[in-house]
Amino acid sequence: MSKRCSSSIKARSVHGSIARTVSEKRAESAGASRTRLLLEGPIVPTLLRLAPPNVVVNVVLIASTASIDAHFVGKLGPPALAGLSLVFPLIMLMQQIANSSMGGSVAAAVARAIGAGRHADASALVVHGVIVAAGMAAVFSSVLLTGGPVLYAWMGGTGETRAAALEYSNTVFAGAAVYWLLSTLTSVVRGVGQATVLAVVYLASQVLHILLVPTLMFGVGPLPPASPVPA
Repeated sequence: MSKRCSSSIKARSVHGSIARTVSEKRAESAGASRTRLLLEGPIVPTLLRLAPPNVVVNVVLIASTASIDAHFVGKLGPPALAGLSLVFPLIMLMQQIANSSMGGSVAAAVARAIGAGRHADASALVVHGVIVAAGMAAVFSSVLLTGGPVLYAWMGGTGETRAAALEYSNTVFAGAAVYWLLSTLTSVVRGVGQATVLAVVYLASQVLHILLVPTLMFGVGPLPPASPVPA
């Protein structure tokens, strides 16, 4: 009886290991086919296939987010909209550095490592990218949280406009680490070649953004209206 049990257990373990091996081989085959398509496929069709998701993420969504925020903040009055306009260039600066400059470097480095079959190096690049992102977020947060009042005064902000700019700026740049982490990880997803997945996630988040901004700013039901900060 004990021999039968041991043989049954061995058979199950063998079947389990075979199943895991088959699934791992399928995953490796799918990754290899994507890599071959990027390295050996026709250049123009490959670019046309990869470009639309990146355009959606880097151009359409960033522009639409700024427009939506400006539209709803404008309903709170000129001082709120003017305060947002003082902070907007600095937000765009951070976004472009995180997404384009550093993000492009992270995506390219990860893609090269994966294309060369150096998966351990690709994993290390992700860790290093997160560390650099944390450092850059600390720079933006420290500079703009401490120097924001002087900076916005130099830009012409006074009275209610300057107060609105500081309220919005302090909230945004206090959470700069979240944005830098998001940008770095989305750049890794681009480097892996899953730009379409990234575009779908960003579109879903944008729909949620459109629903939450007016709800938080103007209130709904028992939820009272808030300041321009939630936008």
